[in-house]
Amino acid sequence: AAALAQATEEELGPLVVAGVGYPGAARFDSRRLRDLTPCPPETPLDGEQTGLAVGGADAFADVLMGPIMAEIGRQAPLTPGRASLFGHSLGGLFALHLLLTGPQAFDAYVAASPSIWWNRPVLLREAESARLGANRRVLFTAGGLEETLSQADIAYLRRSFGANPAAYGGRTLQQVTDDSAARLAGYHMPGYAREMAALLKGKGVDAAYVEFPGETHASSAVAALNRAVRLAAQTPKDG
Repeated sequence: AAALAQATEEELGPLVVAGVGYPGAARFDSRRLRDLTPCPPETPLDGEQTGLAVGGADAFADVLMGPIMAEIGRQAPLTPGRASLFGHSLGGLFALHLLLTGPQAFDAYVAASPSIWWNRPVLLREAESARLGANRRVLFTAGGLEETLSQADIAYLRRSFGANPAAYGGRTLQQVTDDSAARLAGYHMPGYAREMAALLKGKGVDAAYVEFPGETHASSAVAALNRAVRLAAQTPKDG
């Protein structure tokens, strides 16, 4: 995102980009399940995610909007009415939850491949009851190949299974792969994101959905970041 903002600065103007993550070299820290999910999942987790803490999104939102935003403000000048939040996958779920429960936190939201499957009934209830101003701008994105296991997904399952086969309840690697493929298809990433965009648009929100043909769950994040930078640059000031 920072590289994209720098590359388009002459066209779009300067942007401040802040990434929020965890210390350490892990690509995916298990704490993200706790910090980015607003409630327990609709169906139990398995594999290496079994028993991990979940449902800490509201606590994380307090930290984000409190000390983290304060530190960003100390390090860089911020323009009121120009704050945007980008999240991918579970991060997209978090961005959507924050939009529905505390829409004034940011002026624009990008929910890239949001994990609405995590607990769709809860999110739909939040969306139906949410009071959202027309001045919020929301973009949903997804990749056209998100319902199919990629070679990277299969390689990850092999590594995870090889490291701790007991976590998969006696299933073979092939069974685990087949189950994962079925679960991925059932996540309905593009469909649920499109559905949520239409629901919010029907409530008067400036919401849109963009799908990236030929992109997987992982690769679509880069395309979504490109759109997010432009949305952030175009977000109008309040008032």
